[in-house]
Parts: sequence; structure tokens; C-alpha cells
Amino acid sequence: MKEIHEAFAKFFEEPTRVGLRELLRYNFGEQDDLDFKKQWPPLENIAKHIIAFANSGGGCIVLGVEETKDGLEAVGLDSTLDKADITKGVSRYLPAEIDYSVQNFSYSDSEYSKIVGKVFQVIFIEYKPEYIPFVTKGESNSLKKATIYVRNGTSSVPATYEDIQRLVSKRIETGYSSTAELDLEQHLAQLKILYGNISRYKYSGGIGAVNQGIVAKMFQGVETPNSNFPEEDYENFILRMITKKKVKIENELSLI
Repeated sequence: MKEIHEAFAKFFEEPTRVGLRELLRYNFGEQDDLDFKKQWPPLENIAKHIIAFANSGGGCIVLGVEETKDGLEAVGLDSTLDKADITKGVSRYLPAEIDYSVQNFSYSDSEYSKIVGKVFQVIFIEYKPEYIPFVTKGESNSLKKATIYVRNGTSSVPATYEDIQRLVSKRIETGYSSTAELDLEQHLAQLKILYGNISRYKYSGGIGAVNQGIVAKMFQGVETPNSNFPEEDYENFILRMITKKKVKIENELSLI
């Protein structure tokens, strides 16, 4: 088993024809981070597996391999899919932050005779804990919208409450959330300073030109709106952002 995991890790980090050949030669079954498909299933099914892998440490899907009771059989694909068509088919279901790639592997000759003349495609899914949990953004007959999928053994299934808590904990461990909040505070502080450096009103006439509204009125200065002042003031901007944030929090809680 140690050799199997080492072979998979090497292939995942540096995908090569030799690496895939060695994986197939070992003739072992599906793992938590490795899935096999005989032919291309509907792309919404592939999207579900991609999200599940992305939430569960990453992994890859090898297409062109059948899992039988005797082990793996490298049957090869009857036909390959264009990478652009794959992206188009799964992107409607996947969050933009998910990273995956598709590579083709063909064998005109090989010391492992069972794969000679065959072609395979492999989907590699990266693990980005700073963005988990990933949630589906589309829906189909086999895929639920606004659902978190994870790997459970060799299956891709909806996450349980415990799964979601674990995913959130892993994200917090990356420090990404804390950093984002700090950046938000800094941005708001800088925005407030900028607002403080432009007056809402212009004053003209008499002593009122001293740039203070109350003093201006005392000396009968004329108060006119400053056309350069932002249409939306700072407080209204903050109020609008608070409303958006509350909606986002409600949406997140509805998933739990």
C-alpha cells in the first residue's frame, strides 16, 4: 500500500505517461483521492465528483478504466472529450475558485502490454483549503444546487453537519478568513479617511468661506452642494454593505 500511495502522489505532482502506467500496473481499486470511470458519464456527474474531491483534499479521476471484481481493467476510452467542452459542461455547476485540469494520455507502445493502443483522460483536482467548503452553483437531475459534496470512501455524497464543521475548521486553520476580515477593516478605515478629505458642501460669500457649515451660516455664507462629492455618502455605503453581508450570512446558514 505504501508503494501505491507513493506512485499516486508522484503521478499527481508530475503527471506523466509512465506515472499513469505504473498506477494501472498496480491494479488496485478506487481510493478516497482516486476514482476510475470506464467511459465519460454525464458532465454534471463529473462536476459533483470534482466538488467532492476539492472539499476532501484533492485527487484525480481516471477515465478509460473499468473496476471489476478482479481489479482494474484498462479498457481505454472509446472517444475523448475536448477540454473546452468539458469546461463548458461543468463550469455551470462549479464555483470559480475550484482549480482542476484535464490531461490526455495515449500509448502506442509500452512495457505494460494491456494499455498499448489505448487512450485515457485524467482530471486533476487541486486542494485549496482557504476556499472550502465549495458549494454547487447549478442543479441537474443528479446534482443539487447549493449543496456541499465530499468524498466518503469511494463515493461522492452530500456533506453531513459534521463534515461541514470539519471543512469550516480547516478553512479557519489556514488563516484566510482572519486575514480577509483584517483587510476589510483596513479598507474601511482608508475609505473613511478619503471621505473626510472632501467636503459635502461648498461655501461662498462673506466670511462664510471658512469651510465650516455652522460658522458659514452665522456669517451668512451661501451653502451649495459640492458636485465632486460622491453621490453615495460613507454611512449609506456602510449600511448597504451591512445589508449585503446579512444576506450572505443567511444564505450560508441555510446550507447547514
